[in-house]
Amino acid sequence: MPSFTFAFLSIHQDADCIAQDLQGAVKGIADVCVTHMLYADDLSLTANVTGQLQMMLDRLSAYALRKGLIVNTSKSEVVHFNSRRTRVPVFTLGGLQLANKDSFN
Repeated sequence: MPSFTFAFLSIHQDADCIAQDLQGAVKGIADVCVTHMLYADDLSLTANVTGQLQMMLDRLSAYALRKGLIVNTSKSEVVHFNSRRTRVPVFTLGGLQLANKDSFN
């Protein structure tokens, strides 16, 4: 399951629009899926389907552009949980490739 963390404060009020109509990631409770989590000034996007995470990243990029915000992609990373694949998918934000990590720091 890929996950993405993004930090800026103003997204908190509009985070639902980024994940609207997407399934998100199953979190151990039947019929409960989580698309995003907010904590302080961080946003974490979660998805079990690669295409859905990329769609959320594309929506986030468009949202930031509309609001005049800049996403610091050097502080943005993708963490793959329970991935047995040796080749993990590439995710982009605003045309820039995001770093893949084994865990959050």
